Amino acid sequence: MAKPKPSSPHMTFAQSAVGSRDRVWFVAEEEDDSRVLQLKGGKWFVKTPEWPVASICGVDKGNGQFEVLALGLDGELLVGIPGGFSESHVDPQAKGPDRYGAMRDIRWVDSDVFAVGMSRQAYRRSGGAWQAISGAIHAQKGESTGFNSVHGLTPQAVYAVGFGGEIWLYDGSAWRQLDSPTSVALQRVLVTPSGHALMCGAAGVLLQAAGDRSTTVQNEVTRDNLHGLTLFKGKAFVASLTGLYLIGPKGLEAVDTGLPGPLTFGHLESDADVIWSVGARHLLSSEDGVTWTQVMCNV
Repeated sequence: MAKPKPSSPHMTFAQSAVGSRDRVWFVAEEEDDSRVLQLKGGKWFVKTPEWPVASICGVDKGNGQFEVLALGLDGELLVGIPGGFSESHVDPQAKGPDRYGAMRDIRWVDSDVFAVGMSRQAYRRSGGAWQAISGAIHAQKGESTGFNSVHGLTPQAVYAVGFGGEIWLYDGSAWRQLDSPTSVALQRVLVTPSGHALMCGAAGVLLQAAGDRSTTVQNEVTRDNLHGLTLFKGKAFVASLTGLYLIGPKGLEAVDTGLPGPLTFGHLESDADVIWSVGARHLLSSEDGVTWTQVMCNV
């Protein structure tokens, strides 16, 4: 069986944000430049920021209204709405990322937006204004730590995870650190509609948390680093750089995409209608989590 062609002959892919079945955004790289891509109704559009993109999030509000935010490593923001693009910064006054290190993740939490990064940086956009919310938990001088991922259902219950297996919970006004059963880096966190948090990270580590208590999810399938995590049609999907999995009743299970391999994976995003797998060389989508299609990028 022939090896699959890459989804782009000249770009590699890093992240995505699903607004709807018909509007999806991607972060890609070409040589030394970051690209922000939009796939809308089968057509591709591209925007090239003047700085490297760390993460992206977006929402499709319906009736042609949407908002997408691309976060730069140094806290820059590219904000896209139907009227065009504008640039801003998560910390325009103090330029926190310049002092504390790279930003890592940006996610919608209800109507607010949260962004996190190295040295336990955390920022919140509420009512259109950004506010630094991590002053009390910043890493001490010489301490090498930080947040890799943030997520929640409401701004009063937001999880952030990162280096050293750290798990923190934000209640809308302050952070507190939770006990963690691991010391390896956690790469992604996802809060489910039930309020439980799922986390994945290095060495195949999978965790689930309910309130303050975190436990390990059985994984006898892989010890590869796990980077992707999303919930689709009631099932939790997980991805390493080379494999796709789901969390079943007995722990992690491998997913057969039915496509010729080897394929690249890494980042997962979904909404009620579609799930996307974003690997460095391959873009895959599915409307049921069983039958997968490779998507080619022609820009």
